[in-house]
Amino acid sequence: KYHGVVDIGIDINDNREATYALVVVLVALNGHLKTPISYYFIRSLNAEERANIITNNLIILSENGINNIRSITFDGAASNLSMIIKLGCNAKENLNETSFLHLISKEPIYVVPDACHMLKLVRNTFSDCDIIDNEGRIISWKCLEKLVELQEKENLYPGTKITRRHIDFHNEKMKVKLAAQVLSARVAKALIFLNHINSEFSEVSPTATFCQMFNNIFDLPIIEENILNYINYIKSLQAVDKKSGVLIPILQSPKKTGFWGFIVGMNSTLHITKYLFEKKVITYFLSYKMSQDHTETFFSSIRRMGGFNNNPTCLQFKRAYKKLMTHVHAIAPENANCTVQDKTYILQSEITTPNVDELDNIFTSFDHDYQSSNSWCWNEYNTEVVTYIAGVVIKSIKKKIKCDVLPKFRGYRN
Repeated sequence: KYHGVVDIGIDINDNREATYALVVVLVALNGHLKTPISYYFIRSLNAEERANIITNNLIILSENGINNIRSITFDGAASNLSMIIKLGCNAKENLNETSFLHLISKEPIYVVPDACHMLKLVRNTFSDCDIIDNEGRIISWKCLEKLVELQEKENLYPGTKITRRHIDFHNEKMKVKLAAQVLSARVAKALIFLNHINSEFSEVSPTATFCQMFNNIFDLPIIEENILNYINYIKSLQAVDKKSGVLIPILQSPKKTGFWGFIVGMNSTLHITKYLFEKKVITYFLSYKMSQDHTETFFSSIRRMGGFNNNPTCLQFKRAYKKLMTHVHAIAPENANCTVQDKTYILQSEITTPNVDELDNIFTSFDHDYQSSNSWCWNEYNTEVVTYIAGVVIKSIKKKIKCDVLPKFRGYRN
């Protein structure tokens, strides 16, 4: 038997070399387990072929008594967007129609574009072109560039994690945390802070609002009123068409996928939550369960078992897959494209109870050569940032040490 050729599980003589592995993973919404249920060695698949694969998997699951499929998660590839149309979902045209019917149970299955991929697409659009809000103000990537330049100049960070690496991200486009740390509440608050003390940041307010909004969309709990506000905000955004130079709604622009994906994802999440609450299946809902991170971490484990090989052969993939499905507990590395957020483990054939190692935090102390305060070049930015850091330190100390002296330090500025 030959290895390395296209294999989609049916007897078709296709001698083309396979270049990708397509894996379907089943994740429990009300538990901490996942299990890959099928994989295919492919070269390319059009929308109809992808839809057929999903349909076949749903039928096989139904034959084995599993009909409670609530959602399907995918990234922003054009073939995936066309696939959901083939499955019967019209979300590309109608943002409120975010489901298709299960062939057997006739219950709705909601489509959920992966939030991490959508966040990266929004970040990419944000960096490539200016976006206009509903008041005609410019949301500009240059504001973040100026923030990083100021941080590098002063060698102090106003509570942010954004660095030059986040600005020049093009060699690390797949790193989710780089996008999440850009479109974050920390960056929004830093821009507002600088808007008050630095005239060079006088027009950053719309950019700060943009970062705060997508931080909330990506992170905060599901509240229907908030979701409606977020959807209306996204719908109000506009972009400049590069060909005509005319302003067009962001949802009609060529780079609409990330924004469209967030709206569809929020609508689907809201519908799924209502359904599960009405059926009294669960008392709370973790939307992270519908993330593609579970597949990404599985792929990271596959790579790790092959010596961190990004391009394993079909035979290497099969061997790693079988080991992960039977007895090997491989943890995704910390420098993977996404990091593990919960204790969801692979359901294995020999598993009894999950074996989760709890590691103690190890702190290492380093000695520094500190400059005297007289050598520092003080300005309003330095003063505010150092004051904030000192306040956090005192607040932390007060939690650990009880004495009569610390209450006197309530006025941190003094």
